[in-house]
Amino acid sequence: MGHCGKDFLRTACDADFPSPDAAFSDSENNLIISFEFKPPTETKRGILTGLGQSIAYLQFSDLSYLIIPEVVEDYNIAGHVSDIFSSVLSDKVPVGLISYKNDNPTDVSLVHNVNGLQSDAKSERKAVTNNRFWAKHVDMPIPLFH
Repeated sequence: MGHCGKDFLRTACDADFPSPDAAFSDSENNLIISFEFKPPTETKRGILTGLGQSIAYLQFSDLSYLIIPEVVEDYNIAGHVSDIFSSVLSDKVPVGLISYKNDNPTDVSLVHNVNGLQSDAKSERKAVTNNRFWAKHVDMPIPLFH
C-alpha cells in the first residue's frame, strides 16, 4: 500500500462495537489502519470470524489487517485464508492478511497487502477514540505482541 508517513502512531480504539485489537493513525496521509489479531489457540471458525471483523472495521478505518497463525487445529489456516483473499477479496476491499509461525511468533509474513483504499468520504466514518486493548494482552503470544 505504499509508504506510511513519519507520524504512523498507535491510536486508541473505540470500546463500542466493532472494536479492533489495535489501530494506528498516519496523520501525514490522513489514514486510520485497524488490526485484528488471532492467537494460535483460536479455532478455524474464529479465524473466519476475524476476517469478518477486519472487514467490519472499514466502517471507521481506511484499511485493516487480519493477523493469524499459520496453523490452527492442525490445519494450514493461513493457506486457506490466503486462498479466500486471492479468489474473493483481492482488489475489492482494503483488507490485508499477515500470518505468523506458531513456533516463532516473531516470524511474520505479509501474505496479502492492501492495494487500494475505500472511496467512502472520511466525514462519514466514526472516530477511533477509546482505549480497549484487552485482546492483545490476553490472547497473543508475548513475542508477537511486541
